[in-house]
Amino acid sequence: MIMILKKALELTKSIEDYRLDMDELAKKKGFSNPDVITISQKLDQKVLAVQKILYTIYTPQTGTLDYQSHKHG
Repeated sequence: MIMILKKALELTKSIEDYRLDMDELAKKKGFSNPDVITISQKLDQKVLAVQKILYTIYTPQTGTLDYQSHKHG
């Protein structure tokens, strides 16, 4: 479980870095610039990865984290 959360935290930091880079580049080149679009697409992939990680440890039926099935991670 700890490794899963560590990965989510690393991705979250990476997302923030990509967001800042994209914002800076978009201010210089515009939002339709191919480089900005590429960063945006990578950012989307990272956001989805975090969502998938969180979904694997979240139990929708109870609204709680599923510690039992991930306690050895």
